[in-house]
Amino acid sequence: MIESVHIPIFCECEEGREGALLTLKTIRVGFPTVKVTAHWMGDYELSEVEDLCYKNHVNVVSSPSISRNGQLIAWLVATNQQGFSVVDCDVVFFDNCENFETDALIAGEFIPPFHCPIANAVTYSRLHTAFFVVPDPARLRKAIAKVYQPAFPKFCPFDPFSPVVTFQVREARFHDLCSVLYHAVG
Repeated sequence: MIESVHIPIFCECEEGREGALLTLKTIRVGFPTVKVTAHWMGDYELSEVEDLCYKNHVNVVSSPSISRNGQLIAWLVATNQQGFSVVDCDVVFFDNCENFETDALIAGEFIPPFHCPIANAVTYSRLHTAFFVVPDPARLRKAIAKVYQPAFPKFCPFDPFSPVVTFQVREARFHDLCSVLYHAVG
């Protein structure tokens, strides 16, 4: 069950400003009563973000130590006891999503494998994090702890949240955001 919603807002240029604020304009259509927090990671003036948050009853926090969505999701999984959703800042809501429930460890739109021209790599499947749900963080933490237990964790790091590029016979392979998590726990 979704008890809170988190919106990472990141924008590197003025041209992307409007897209970076789309979700704040419709978040209460999708989540009329759930606690919503906007995590400000942007470079332009914060006052417009604060104004939209205030108008829509959204908490806004500056997250200087969190600069990407994967870091936010990892932090939320580590620190939350109740179910949550992470919603990209450019998602537009047309209907109420508060009653979304699943027995899965994670939920989101399935993206099949494809060749990504931006990464110039074969991109593995994943659940897209534009609307990503973790219904029970404690259950997910337990699953992550069980899935990979190397003899020397210091030398075999495992980060299921961050994107990573590897190579297989000189061909680039890209695990986008939370793709490793998806393949590790399903």
